[in-house]
Amino acid sequence: MQSKVINGYGRGQYLKPDPNGWSKRLKIFNKLNPIFKFNTACLNNPNIYELKERASWMQIAYGELWTEEIAGSRHNPRVIEYHESAGHKNKTDDKDWPWCASFVCWVYSKSKEHTGKITAKATDWKNWGKEDSKENPMYGALAVIDWDENDNGAGHVGFVVNVDGDNVYLLGGNQTGGDKSTNGKVCVSRYDKSVIDYFRIPDNYTPEQKDYEYDEFKNTNLSFETLSSTR
Repeated sequence: MQSKVINGYGRGQYLKPDPNGWSKRLKIFNKLNPIFKFNTACLNNPNIYELKERASWMQIAYGELWTEEIAGSRHNPRVIEYHESAGHKNKTDDKDWPWCASFVCWVYSKSKEHTGKITAKATDWKNWGKEDSKENPMYGALAVIDWDENDNGAGHVGFVVNVDGDNVYLLGGNQTGGDKSTNGKVCVSRYDKSVIDYFRIPDNYTPEQKDYEYDEFKNTNLSFETLSSTR
């Protein structure tokens, strides 16, 4: 399916000469493959929640999976767009500027029902909206990590997609596999629940019991082992 979207013909079909360049398309396949696997897992699981009925902003966030920063003048226009939604129109180097909070701003700005705030500072989100349970946050809750409580802005924000014991899995921007030399990207990362200081949800969102149940999500066969951990 990915091949038909990109090329107009299947992956096993080749045109000679190849008009688009197989090596370039292969890179695109590799990026799309995890996303299509996730979609297939959801479609094949009759018990999976309808995401559109649970925290609708999460559909927007998932649509940005694998968006990746580029250092220097060859910046990723999408990451710059995240910064612009947070009120920063002069950010031209993806890698020099943290963008987890800008990503959150962008996601909420695209949500018609639930709006966020305009800030590129992660810890500014700790008083936004209303508080959610620290023991069992809802799907789509905004997790806020304040690495330095002296309020210098050092922190991280991301959306909760799964809770498994002491582990919380966040879909967020500017996340990597722990190696800071690696480009930050939008991906799912695992965090210890103890490092998360706040869980927030929009003021005008009324959670239901199903928002706090993760068994169906765990059964989708989405492998977190292939996804990144905290940056």
